Amino acid sequence: MKNIVLSISALFIGMLAADFIPLVNFLKSINAEVMLNKYIVVPCLILLILLVIKQNHFIATYTDEFVPFQLSVLSLILTVVGLYLFTRIMILGLIILIVSSYWSRKTIQQYYPKKRAIEP
Repeated sequence: MKNIVLSISALFIGMLAADFIPLVNFLKSINAEVMLNKYIVVPCLILLILLVIKQNHFIATYTDEFVPFQLSVLSLILTVVGLYLFTRIMILGLIILIVSSYWSRKTIQQYYPKKRAIEP
């Protein structure tokens, strides 16, 4: 669950990096313009993506499911390319990051299911 929350927060910070107009207007209305500084937003975005990649790598070492890890690395590449070329590529990369987090969560649930109560 932590992985999914990190991925969704990376998406919101990615929207800040892409200058998403409604979010920028909201931050300006509450006088939080420091959050629009690219020198703060971009390292936070990369840090969150790296934390998700680290968690997906940890899951891949204990299971045989490497696709979420590969998808998260792909999302890092798309995000970095999207920061410099086209912001829609970056948003696509962040959505792929959310998908890889959800996939890794389902992988863990498949390998380690919740214990069922013993019926009397």
